[in-house]
Amino acid sequence: NGAAVASAIASGAAEIGQGNVVSLALAHEKGLPFVLLAPASAYAGGAPTSALIVSKTSTVASARDLIGKPVGVGGLKDIGSVALDMWLMQQGIEPSHVQDVEIPGPQIGAALERGNVAAAISIEPYLSRSLANGARMLAPTQRAIGNRFLIGAYFSTATWAKAHPDLARKFTGVMIEAARWAN
Repeated sequence: NGAAVASAIASGAAEIGQGNVVSLALAHEKGLPFVLLAPASAYAGGAPTSALIVSKTSTVASARDLIGKPVGVGGLKDIGSVALDMWLMQQGIEPSHVQDVEIPGPQIGAALERGNVAAAISIEPYLSRSLANGARMLAPTQRAIGNRFLIGAYFSTATWAKAHPDLARKFTGVMIEAARWAN
């Protein structure tokens, strides 16, 4: 998860990692000397790569139905939970009236089926799998943030980037080239 990656980068156990921009911003705000090297993923409208889903047997039909209930998120205070909070507010629901429960992406479908959570933010490739197995999309919550935004980025420490400027620049170029190819 993002916390483990950030810990590895901060301790020097790894030189470059990937994390969501909300977690990276919070880490930077707390004094961790992280610097972004390259974009890793972006939301550009269209088909969501993350969405709020419910089980095939769920009676949840709106944000109001989630009041007082647990909702699974991949990480507390990450980009998915921010999108969920923004969507809830757009629906007139105070985010504190919903209980966020951290669940790893691969376990979201099972948590929904067991009834451990009333709904969950699911990301690809787990989102497609859950929908193929009968889960229902309640909301494409990323759209609550905006039409285009950076989801994740590759990062390192300022010390590493300053000590290895050529390598940092090459890494950035390779990642941008790979993204162009993939897109």
